[in-house]
Amino acid sequence: MSSDKTVLDEVTTLKDTTQEGVLVIVVSTDGHTPQVPGAKMLVHADGTIKGTVGGGQIENKAVERALALLRDPNASPRVETWHLLHDLGMCCGGRMSLYMEPLRPGPRLLLFGAGHVALPTARLARESGFRVTVVDPREDWNSSHRFPTATERIVLSYEDFLSDFTPSPTDYVVIVTQGHEHDEFVLRHMVKHPLCYLGMIGSQRKISRTLRKLPPASQWNAELHAPVGLDIGAETPNEIAVAIVAELIQVRKGKDVNASKAQGSNEGAAPTLSSPVMKEIA
Repeated sequence: MSSDKTVLDEVTTLKDTTQEGVLVIVVSTDGHTPQVPGAKMLVHADGTIKGTVGGGQIENKAVERALALLRDPNASPRVETWHLLHDLGMCCGGRMSLYMEPLRPGPRLLLFGAGHVALPTARLARESGFRVTVVDPREDWNSSHRFPTATERIVLSYEDFLSDFTPSPTDYVVIVTQGHEHDEFVLRHMVKHPLCYLGMIGSQRKISRTLRKLPPASQWNAELHAPVGLDIGAETPNEIAVAIVAELIQVRKGKDVNASKAQGSNEGAAPTLSSPVMKEIA
């Protein structure tokens, strides 16, 4: 059992990295087999393993199939069954079925700001499969105690962090900093880059004022969702966090998010500000 716990611990660690792997679990056996149901193994992308499903040819075949799953970006979990004698030439002679699940890194959410909205947003996003990086210069706010589920915490000024940082096109970015000037600074940097998602909290007045200070939207490489989140009538920080993460999930699932928007900071609503609208405002 301790070996299984080690495997599951490594699976948890893997999910907080950009690495891939395949979780292999013995789900059923028939006859004489080298392992019992429940035995686990983690196959890393480089072929190394943690744990065991029995060794010998059954383990070699499991590793081979696992690596094949990783080479297929659309591969889904499956159960593979082998007769150890007839299929693999093993003397055991029994039958084993193995559940194989590809483990791919969740998308990264860059959360700018460590305040009251960021706190539940980070937790819900992590529970929804995002790797969360919290960026905020305030050590007492951006602490491991407040953000225990964050994959990474960056305790630097926004200027220092962004001076040497380029986001990935697969990144999700949510701007909920402690001041309008910080929001504007982060937004000005982020619109230069293609992103999977870019959202900023705020009222219609704040958003419009911020956008007028930025270059024309025709020069942008990202689409802005402002106010951030789905329109669920959110008012409290927890409710706003639900609205934000729901919108992130919609984007991740390839759904249209332009039909409904949240109230942002609840000082007033604003439409989704995609590039065509932005051209009129900027």
